[in-house]
Amino acid sequence: MNAKVGWLLAALMVAGSFVTDTADAGHYGRWQRRGTYHYTHYYYTPVRYHVVVCYPSRPRYFYYYNPYRRTYWGRFDTEGAPGQQYSILAPEDRRENLADIPESAFPPPGPMPVIPESDGDERIELPPAFPA
Repeated sequence: MNAKVGWLLAALMVAGSFVTDTADAGHYGRWQRRGTYHYTHYYYTPVRYHVVVCYPSRPRYFYYYNPYRRTYWGRFDTEGAPGQQYSILAPEDRRENLADIPESAFPPPGPMPVIPESDGDERIELPPAFPA
């Protein structure tokens, strides 16, 4: 095999790995425990994610946390009506600490939000059930 063909095959293998990695976007990890809460990651690109947090003191809700902006930005209501389960906080109501967000700041739930940093209208999939 000549050097040009070798470089071409290597380039195709690298390009193919990007396509495979992209398929890993738009999914949740597994639930894990840390101290007094449980969490999972929602990967919206192969390397970027938000954290979904469940507190035993508030088991009805899964709170979405943006680790890049260091703020909670919404919550999923596990008891809500299908298609009407996500409350997106107004930008001025987003805080680093959940305790600093009053209950009144959460609007009535609606559909799941659009995938972060996306140009389309594809929505975040429903979070995985919390393991009992």
